[in-house]
Amino acid sequence: MSVRPGSKRLIREINESLVLDALRVHGSLPRVEIARLTGLSLPTITGITTRLADASLITEVSQGPSTGGRPPRILALNPAGGHVLGVWLSTGRLVAVTVNLVGEVVDHYASTWRGRSPAAAERAVAAAAKELGSRTTSPVLGMGVTLSGVVDHDAGVVRHSGLFGWEDVPLGATLSERVGVPVTVDKLVNALASSLVLYGEGRGVRDMLVVSAGHSIGLGIVLGAQVRHGLGGPTGSLGHTSVSVLGGDDSRPCHCGARGCLETVASEWALRAEIERVCGLGIDEAAERAADNEQVQRVFAVAGRALGGAVANIAKVINPERIVLGGEETRLGPAILEPFAKQLHHALSGATDHDIDVQVVSTDEQTWAYGAACQSLTKLFQVSGAREPDGEGA
Repeated sequence: MSVRPGSKRLIREINESLVLDALRVHGSLPRVEIARLTGLSLPTITGITTRLADASLITEVSQGPSTGGRPPRILALNPAGGHVLGVWLSTGRLVAVTVNLVGEVVDHYASTWRGRSPAAAERAVAAAAKELGSRTTSPVLGMGVTLSGVVDHDAGVVRHSGLFGWEDVPLGATLSERVGVPVTVDKLVNALASSLVLYGEGRGVRDMLVVSAGHSIGLGIVLGAQVRHGLGGPTGSLGHTSVSVLGGDDSRPCHCGARGCLETVASEWALRAEIERVCGLGIDEAAERAADNEQVQRVFAVAGRALGGAVANIAKVINPERIVLGGEETRLGPAILEPFAKQLHHALSGATDHDIDVQVVSTDEQTWAYGAACQSLTKLFQVSGAREPDGEGA
C-alpha cells in the first residue's frame, strides 16, 4: 500500500512530536533512549533529531559515558528555540504571557480594552501578541486563549459566553489569521488542567479531576494524561449539575435558567448574595470572621458540602488518582475548604479501591494565561498520554 505525500508529512510531524514530548518528560536523553521510549528506529530518530536541531528546537547539552565507542550525545529541548503565547481574556482586561519550550514564563503583558464584541476582543488579543512577539528574538510557534464560556476546543469556536454575550464566535480561526500562528481556544478550567498535566500537580498522574470554583464552577477531566473534550466542547459543566438533595436552593435561579444548580449554592456570586442577605458582610470579610460567626459558617458549610458532594459523584464514576481544586474561591481558606474536604472524604469513603489524593492550587490571572500557553505547547508536543515518571524534572 502506498503512502500519500500528505500522510507522509503527517507521520513525520507526529514522529517529531513524539521526540519533543519524550524530551519534555525526561529532560535530556541520548538518541538510543529516545528510540526506546518512542518505539521508533534509531535511523528514524537520527533523522528527526537532526531536523529538530537544525530548527533550533533541541540542542546537545552533554556527552554520555562511552561504552567503548564514541560517547553518546545527550539531547534536550532548547528553551530559546521557540516560544508560545498564552492569553487570559476577560471583560475589559487581558493578561498574556510568553512561555519557552521548557514551560518557563519569560515575559508577561497586561492591558485593558473597551467593549465586549468579538472584533474588539480580537483586536486586543492581536495587540498583545504583537507586543510580546516584538520582545523576543525566538520564533512564536503558537498561541492559546482561555476565557469563560462553552468552547468547542477542536473547532476553536466559543459556542456560548454569558460573560461576553457571545454565540458561535470562531475566535481561533480569526485570531490565527490575524497573528499568523496556530491558535487554540478553551475554557478556563481546561487551560488550568493542561498546565497541571505538563508542568504541575498532574505530572505523572494518569487520571485526574480538576475543579475550578469561582464565579462559575467548571470541571476539567484528565484521562490517560490527556485533557478530554466532549462533542462540540460542553464537557465538565459541573456547575449546572443538580444539587437539590445536597442542600441546593431551588428558589434561586441559575444563570442558565434552571433551578437547583450547584452554582446557585457554591459559586462565588451565590455566596456573595447569601452572605449579604444573612449578615451584610462582603465575602472576604465573612471568610475571615467565619470561625466566630455561626451564620457565616452555615453559609460556607452548605456551599462546601454541595461542592464536595458534587465532585465526589464524578470521582465515583471516573475513579481518578487525584483531584485538584483551584479557582478564586480557594482564597477563602478553611471557611469553605474544610467543609468541602470533609464532605468529599465522607462521600468517597469505601467507594473507591484507593485513596484519592486531593490538592488545592492557587490561581490568578497569570495562572489562566499560563494554562492557555500550555495548551499551545500540548499541540506542539502532541502529548501522547503515556504515563510520565513521578519526580522527573521539566
